[in-house]
Amino acid sequence: TLHRTRRAPVESGYFSRVNQSFIKFVGRAVTFTGTNQIGVVQAEHALTRERSYFEVQVLDKGKDCAIAVGVAHRDYPLDQMPGWRNGSIAYHMDDGKLFFQRGQGTRFGDKC
Repeated sequence: TLHRTRRAPVESGYFSRVNQSFIKFVGRAVTFTGTNQIGVVQAEHALTRERSYFEVQVLDKGKDCAIAVGVAHRDYPLDQMPGWRNGSIAYHMDDGKLFFQRGQGTRFGDKC
């Protein structure tokens, strides 16, 4: 479950691209509803010099802790974890690695 730190409810219009087969919005939370699939949520607005910061609070890491937080280009495939393909970078919580545009990561932080 992902949670925006802002107190206003997260509305689906905040996100430009959502893998709706596996994502649902509940109040301020974005919840993954799949099992072995990948659910991607991409914000409407790109990161810029003026808007260069975002936060994600993980409320429930799930059974396998298969969560990645990162950034990707606007047309990134919704069925691929960020960091695995060109135009993306992401921290994967299950193995504590940082992935940059390929399927092999480097040690970055703690595993959950």
